[in-house]
Amino acid sequence: MRVIDLLGAQPQMSDEDAEAVLVQGGVGAADAFLLIRLVPCGLAFAMLKRMGLTKLPSTYAVVNAAGEWVQLPLATEHYFSTALARIIHEPGAFSGDMLAMRSLAS
Repeated sequence: MRVIDLLGAQPQMSDEDAEAVLVQGGVGAADAFLLIRLVPCGLAFAMLKRMGLTKLPSTYAVVNAAGEWVQLPLATEHYFSTALARIIHEPGAFSGDMLAMRSLAS
């Protein structure tokens, strides 16, 4: 996953700068926005599960086009669920702890 490599190499990079790098590399702007936010979140969930937490949020909040806050299910977000599944099923595939901490700090 390109976003993991990017944030792993430069964990202090701002979300906006990371998005710009992904867009320059050919990722669509909307996808870059979601990748930067949802992949670290999925990795954080996996880390928290490894620590024994069993009750984690199932939704996240965003502002819709009307300016209203709405709750959306995390499970339907492909980037979140892919990152979560990948680190759970392939824990040695990459070190996600630094990226997970990035998500927890946000």
